[in-house]
Amino acid sequence: MHYAAKEKDLTRIPRQTPPSAVAPVQFSPATRLLHVAGQPPKGAQWNVEWLRQQVSPLCQDLRALRRLFDESLTLGWQHILEWAPLSHSEKAWRTAHHAAATGDVPRLRTALASLPPQGYADRALLVTPHLAAVRADGDAWRPVAQTLVSSQADRGLEVLVAALGAPAKALENAARLLPDAAAGTWQPVLDGFDSGRRIPPPPKAEGAAHWLAASLISSDTETNLDARVAQVVGAGTALLDDLVDAGRLTGAAAFDQAGEARPYLQARLAPERLTPDELRAVGHVDEFARRCFLARDRATLFGLDPTPRVRHYQALLDVVEGATPDPERLDAATLATLALPDQALAALKAGEARTLPPAVAADGSLWPLFSELAITGQLLPDASRPADHPLNTWIALKRLLGLLWEGRWSDAVDHGQQLMPHLTDERMRDEAANLTAFALDQLGRSQEALSLLRDALSGLYTENLLVNASLIAGKVSPDVGVRYLARLVDEAPTEDLQRAALWRALDLWSGSGEPFPQVLIPIIQRFLAHPASVADYLSTADIAAVAIPAEMVHLPNPGGEFDGPYRIMTAAARFRCEATYLLSHLAAEYIAVHKQVGRPDWWNDRWKEWVERVEDSVFVDFGEALGSAVFIDTVLEQAPALFTPRQRFVLAPQAGAHLAANAAKQEEWLTDQAFQKFLFGPADAFLGVRGQFSADEAAYLARNLSTCLLQAGFRSLGAMRDSYADRYNTLGARLRQDPENRFSLLLQQQQILERIVAGPLVLLDGCLQRLRRLGSPEKEEGIRSLAQGVAEWRSEVDRLSRN
Repeated sequence: MHYAAKEKDLTRIPRQTPPSAVAPVQFSPATRLLHVAGQPPKGAQWNVEWLRQQVSPLCQDLRALRRLFDESLTLGWQHILEWAPLSHSEKAWRTAHHAAATGDVPRLRTALASLPPQGYADRALLVTPHLAAVRADGDAWRPVAQTLVSSQADRGLEVLVAALGAPAKALENAARLLPDAAAGTWQPVLDGFDSGRRIPPPPKAEGAAHWLAASLISSDTETNLDARVAQVVGAGTALLDDLVDAGRLTGAAAFDQAGEARPYLQARLAPERLTPDELRAVGHVDEFARRCFLARDRATLFGLDPTPRVRHYQALLDVVEGATPDPERLDAATLATLALPDQALAALKAGEARTLPPAVAADGSLWPLFSELAITGQLLPDASRPADHPLNTWIALKRLLGLLWEGRWSDAVDHGQQLMPHLTDERMRDEAANLTAFALDQLGRSQEALSLLRDALSGLYTENLLVNASLIAGKVSPDVGVRYLARLVDEAPTEDLQRAALWRALDLWSGSGEPFPQVLIPIIQRFLAHPASVADYLSTADIAAVAIPAEMVHLPNPGGEFDGPYRIMTAAARFRCEATYLLSHLAAEYIAVHKQVGRPDWWNDRWKEWVERVEDSVFVDFGEALGSAVFIDTVLEQAPALFTPRQRFVLAPQAGAHLAANAAKQEEWLTDQAFQKFLFGPADAFLGVRGQFSADEAAYLARNLSTCLLQAGFRSLGAMRDSYADRYNTLGARLRQDPENRFSLLLQQQQILERIVAGPLVLLDGCLQRLRRLGSPEKEEGIRSLAQGVAEWRSEVDRLSRN
């Protein structure tokens, strides 16, 4: 990315533009950001604080945090070592490994002394390469060595004796610390020591037994040591370099016996066998440059330190992309060879040749020039070479890709099945399996495709292979596809791929009708515990709140910008899994979050869904949606502005009618305040803005208000008339039995009649008045019926008042 002070926005530099070598490419993103933040600006001002702020999100991944800690050890960043949120014991353990690898013996001692007394059984093995230095500083090391023994560390006692014991006993114990395969080497050393025969002294202090053994082995200058790597590997890189330079170790060495020294030894003898990470670790930049060239990775290649071989491959990539050969950067042999590809290309395109000339075939770095011809089938394998020769397998693999591009699925399947037995490199074999599986899938043979990919996944594999296996498995069976996608989420190298795999798995599940896959639960929990963004958090939580609400409820609050989303999604989950958590509680939580953050899009979207859900739920028999009515009441009481006018005109009267129906079951009725809140207020407000709605919408709202007013009116009329009649008649019965209190009882009856006139009848008149003003034609009969009931009750009250 590029930023200039005169520009308003960031811009993307063209991909072919070489990046500035500001931070070493071998470091992790977090380390590189901190490295740049600590550098003086180059031509512009760094926003140092912003750069440092980007490190914290990266370190949410524990793997990234550990790598930053290890690299800080290399760079000597003490402030990062102190800041890193790792446990004290893990910091000590990683520091001990770094000190052992770099030969920092005092720091190794300090780190080992900081480890807890129990555990870390391998701690003694970190000391074995440094026995000479340990022995030279025995007093300082004695308590650490004794701790190795007391903690029951593997071979701790042997380390103690080797470092601090008598010379002969130290040599004997040091022998036990190296691989068993070296036993034949140690006995002559011990025999020579015991007999007093002079042995070449070690380059360090007395007691460095592995150097004594190395001297003994090196004294035989004719024996090839390829099969005896295990006997010399502990002697250190200096001896290995001597043996390689002397021809005693070759590319046929038993690298599998080399242990931790394998990458270094292979870098010297067979660099093509190293992985990119191993190349970076041992600093073999020339081999890494060669691979960048083969991959046409211009950005990485041009970011390497410009050694002669790096500059050679940079110039060669320029040639591949159409530039003129640069004699100052290309080696002489390559310059001479570059003329051959042009001739070979011309001959192949003209049909005068079908294979590569020997000089070109021998240089694998030139093969990419002929990729297009291999893909189209104009370049054929060389019949004079074995079928598993690297050139022939490379051509055959390119042709397999070409058959796919041509849509020749059956031919591609046949070609891939014939090719795979000849591929010894697992990465190429996996690529062939991947391409062949794609062709099988196109032919509708998804089960065979999945079987092929499943075999490929049994060893080393790339994320591309796992991605394709997951997609094809989804076609075979949603349940199988979900399992593969869950595996992909765990192993994907990037968050984008992890998210894509998770959402694909959720898509498969949502369309399957099956119970939620248990394998996805820990993955969703991990995504929600460490969210990348609010959008990702909510997308995942939307699923979790429905599919696994009980698990969602117990997840921790990520805090910060995620606090509001966490609270509303937890409320949704609790509503689904806790019987005592009601819609009113959910409404109250939404309102509380609203008061805290306002109405961002994520809040509005989910609030709208709940309101629509409540609206759908109220159109049932009145009295059956009490929970939704209480939700509406909560909003009207605490935050009425959260309802739009239309929502208020629909939901408030519905809530009133449901509450009135429920009250009538208990022989009760709504209070005057409830009538005003749920019915009269919305009706009056609607009548004031009726003209703002379309004719159809206005008719619908008037009809809804009228329906609810009628329901509340009829229910209240019945409950009130029965209740007041019971009280009036009870007094009448007492009047007949208690003539002495006749005047008092008659007065109470009169008061009841007056209360009816001043209260219930006024309330019911309010219902009728608004019903007539709403003028809903469909409700005219109901209005007449309610008016008749009210008139009959008023007439009865009048008659009783006159008697």
